[in-house]
Amino acid sequence: MEEIYGCNLINTKHDRRDVTEFVGKYHIHVLVRQGQMSFSDGKNSFTSRQGDLAIWQMSNTIQCIECSEDFEADVLLLSWQFLQQFNPEMVWASKGFVFIRINPSIHHDMMLDEEVVGGDETTENINGVLKWLWTWRSERLTYLAGGKGRGPKDFDSEYPDGFPKSTFVSDRLPLYYNVVAQGHQICIAHLLRNLIYLDQLDPMQDWSKRMQELLRDAIRQRKHIDWVDIDRADIVKRFEKLLDEPLDKLDIEFRRLQNSLRKWKDAVFTFLYNKKVPSDNNGSEREVRKAKIKMKVSQCFRSFKGAEAFDVLHSLMDTAKKNGQSAFNVIRAIAYPKAIADGVYLQF
Repeated sequence: MEEIYGCNLINTKHDRRDVTEFVGKYHIHVLVRQGQMSFSDGKNSFTSRQGDLAIWQMSNTIQCIECSEDFEADVLLLSWQFLQQFNPEMVWASKGFVFIRINPSIHHDMMLDEEVVGGDETTENINGVLKWLWTWRSERLTYLAGGKGRGPKDFDSEYPDGFPKSTFVSDRLPLYYNVVAQGHQICIAHLLRNLIYLDQLDPMQDWSKRMQELLRDAIRQRKHIDWVDIDRADIVKRFEKLLDEPLDKLDIEFRRLQNSLRKWKDAVFTFLYNKKVPSDNNGSEREVRKAKIKMKVSQCFRSFKGAEAFDVLHSLMDTAKKNGQSAFNVIRAIAYPKAIADGVYLQF
């Protein structure tokens, strides 16, 4: 039986223990590795098979437990005292945290070889302290790192050399401009929202409307016209004309956006020259959505370790899903190292 921060993690086969001896004494997670287990809560009957996770509360009336002869499971036993301070998922996540720090190439280093990488950041509340959660993602990988600030040193703490082999997709946060990359693509969806704001700020002008029309035309051509027939020269010509147009008589917000687009002009239409580059950064925004939902539900993380465990767990599970793998198998392989030798882990 392995002791982990006041809770116990056992394997029924290797530790020669029976799940029935713990019922009513602990909050129990049963992760079935082999065979099957049937049980009842007094009202309904259930059957858990390989890959299933059964969760028994202390208050549950679990009875009629029967296991097949080849049954094997990882069993997480959590006391009432432990549950007052921690979430059960943090145990699985902390095991994953140890593994990913020892083997960073699983997510972190492999991101450097991706052709297209997206990046984004969002706020997170850690026990009343406002920090930033960063995400980097590709079609195969997800990597989250929280508890940071929002400056260049925070980005560099994870990727100091940038992404020299990749096209980097992001919003127009100033530090992203200096990220070393093979190319850049700014998020057109963000840009359209900025332009809609300018419409509302000054409905009488048409500069922002014409810029919106141009960007939407570029997206339309990418989606609906044959790749070789996209009129890139015309799009760039119209764009440069809008950048050169004097906006002195308009609100300063117009000139700020125009100056920003002049700075980023080589990163506006990269998606028209590389089929693998998206026109937006929505993928990266989706990666941090679970963290935002967590913030809305519980308002904060209660500790930096808890936030870090959440980031690791989300990174592992999302990467598993992207590669057609079972998220439970990945967590199981990390929580129980022998499973790695059995081939239960990511293969990509």
